[in-house]
Amino acid sequence: MRCIKTDVAVIGAGAAGCITAGALATFAPRCDITLIESDCNAHCNSTIASAFIPAAGTRFQNEQGIIDTPQAMAEDIYLKNKGESDYDLTLAMCSYSADVIHWMTDVAGVPIEFADEINWFGHNTPRMHSHKLRSGTPIIRQLHTFLKSLDNVDVLDLTTAQRISYESNARFRLSAISDGYPLEISSQYLVFATGGFGGNPDMIKQYIPDMSDAWHIGAATNQGMGIRSGISLGGQTKLMGGFQGRDTIREDGTRVTPGVISEGGIAVNSDGLRFIREDLGYSPLSAIFRAQKTQFVFLVWDKRIQEQIADLHIMVDAAAKGEIYSFYEPKELSDFFDFPEGHFLDTLETYNATNIGVVDEFGRIRSTPQLTAPFYACRVTGSIAHTQGGLTINQHSQVIDQTGYPIKHLYAVGNDAAGLSGGGSDGYLSGNGWFLAITSGFAAAHTIASNF
Repeated sequence: MRCIKTDVAVIGAGAAGCITAGALATFAPRCDITLIESDCNAHCNSTIASAFIPAAGTRFQNEQGIIDTPQAMAEDIYLKNKGESDYDLTLAMCSYSADVIHWMTDVAGVPIEFADEINWFGHNTPRMHSHKLRSGTPIIRQLHTFLKSLDNVDVLDLTTAQRISYESNARFRLSAISDGYPLEISSQYLVFATGGFGGNPDMIKQYIPDMSDAWHIGAATNQGMGIRSGISLGGQTKLMGGFQGRDTIREDGTRVTPGVISEGGIAVNSDGLRFIREDLGYSPLSAIFRAQKTQFVFLVWDKRIQEQIADLHIMVDAAAKGEIYSFYEPKELSDFFDFPEGHFLDTLETYNATNIGVVDEFGRIRSTPQLTAPFYACRVTGSIAHTQGGLTINQHSQVIDQTGYPIKHLYAVGNDAAGLSGGGSDGYLSGNGWFLAITSGFAAAHTIASNF
């Protein structure tokens, strides 16, 4: 049997695992790192996502004259999750955010830019960053290319960790299958970056029962391996009901950008009526949409909004699949979706009659112009993008045991860690997934590097 001895084993080569391995390799050139991935060519949460990444105090914001601080960002996150996240952890991750964005650009070669084309509910300061294609795929590809260029990183593709235990000398032993053959890996440090448990129906049924029959649009490989293994090694968990919900057109993850709503669009039910304040954010709306009598609702926006968002990757994809419909008149839209006579027209008239700055009947503050023809629409339901609960970590991404102390040399990053979104879907602030992935990975890299 093939055996490998390494300083650090990182399981998972999505954003969290790549940042952990890559940053650690540059901070500690003498540290040997083994990155384990079941299939580098398969989709992970990071490639499925649109990759809008919030960060506070970056040079990209400064170039736009935007003043932002980690404290302000932490307050926005903490307000959205109603104080359910650990504040010290939240602030620590926000404090890493600018540095990791700069590292991705300057060291790893990822072309990051400021992304200010749409507003994001809950962020009181513009702080989104992304690749020019507004897609996670080119970011992950570049991170993989960068990792393969490093002499102290060994990327084991087509490798699946199966059992993890402690060795007698306080090291970790990983039993794995690599390209069809058994493999044993002995490591001093272990980092879980396996993406949470969104693809594990049994765990969803156990921890998020209300969404047990919902579509999961994240990576199918997210089976909760890191969380389950962390528990077996003595780690505690929290916020296991936390998840990012999305308004989704197809089970394959086809969807539209949140900008259709944040720029002034509305959601109506199968009767053509508004039923909720749409500025709650797409994550909490996912469960609300599924609670409607058909489990589907309709998002409606206009030409002004469409011109702002049409070139975004997910909008191009949805349009190419024929899932975005356009209409010259509101009655044409109403007839197409078979709304009861007059309902949608009355809904649109009432919405447009609300003045700027006025709170409407659902509690939404009107902040955008009236919706005018031509109109665009799609049918969506609520789905799970990825889970947000997991192993309890501290501000260094160290896994915490049942007594409240860090487990020696054990780390969890990204969706394997209890995140910053609280214990449901309503605490998720846009970008939390990518944000925690890169900052928790950066925190783990800094902490481990200090020992080499």
